[in-house]
Amino acid sequence: MHCLLHPRSIARSLTNVVMMGVLVASLACKPEDYQKPIQGFQTASNTVIAADRTFLGNENTIEQNKFIDQQVFECKPLAPDEIDGRTIITSDEIKLRTDALDALSKYTINLAALAQGKADSSTGQNMKAASTNLQTAAENAGKTASSTPAQAAFNTKFSGPAGAAAAAIGAVAQLIIDHKARNEIEKSVKDTNNAVNDLIALISADAQGAYLRQHNAITSYAMQLANDYKREFDSTPAPDPNAVNCPPKQKGVGPDPIILLILADKIKAVRGQQAILENANPAPAIAQMQKAHQALFAYATSDKSPKSLSDLVTDVKDFENAVQPLGQAIQGLVTAIK
Repeated sequence: MHCLLHPRSIARSLTNVVMMGVLVASLACKPEDYQKPIQGFQTASNTVIAADRTFLGNENTIEQNKFIDQQVFECKPLAPDEIDGRTIITSDEIKLRTDALDALSKYTINLAALAQGKADSSTGQNMKAASTNLQTAAENAGKTASSTPAQAAFNTKFSGPAGAAAAAIGAVAQLIIDHKARNEIEKSVKDTNNAVNDLIALISADAQGAYLRQHNAITSYAMQLANDYKREFDSTPAPDPNAVNCPPKQKGVGPDPIILLILADKIKAVRGQQAILENANPAPAIAQMQKAHQALFAYATSDKSPKSLSDLVTDVKDFENAVQPLGQAIQGLVTAIK
């Protein structure tokens, strides 16, 4: 016997299948699935900003410590203004970079509200604040007194991309505040993408340059200490006419074991810094921050498919993984250089 289904039964079955598909899809992309990478991005961004601030300041510490040690071992006068003269990057110049990263991070996080369809006036105001902070950084770049020609060149280069990103983010913010249509806001978000990426890439490249300068400075410092040790070990040469505090040794007395011990400790400390420095470089983490921003941008302006969510989760996780050892390495570098 054949069983014939009533048309209404078929309709009910089809409806149940469709509803089940919708339920499965909604379960696959729960709100908490999306919130977790956003929280991860925010935490990782805060870590990389703090690391960049400390890492850039470490340039000055290396140069100043090198100068102080050289003056002491050569028995030359030491004045505070001479130490300050070894400054590679000023606190204002460091602030330009970290303020920009902070503003870009806040803008990226507020894309989450757009992706969830929850953008409101507060989202627009948050983006507007990020835009204002970026614009201030762009303007300050032209006013900041530079410690070196390299920093002056960066300030000039920074001002343009920072101003462009500030204007682009400000345009998105205003559309949200004015309650414009979603498609108009998304188009404006797409228009900001190149400016934001260019600025993050510039800051990442700058951090890599800071790493190379520190690497070269520590290498030079290690060579300087090795030469000081050799000179002391081979016995004291003719007195330096500029040395005012160290009387010449008696001929034939030989090296001073206390000085050799001090130099050996310095050499060990510098070699420790060399080992830590590479892991303390924030440039790779900032590059991963750019990639995570791109993934969030893609998700916010896409059809919110499981694939785009999966890409977002993967890229934010890569960002978190890049940042995880960074804080520890930075702390180790600060401790090693004291």
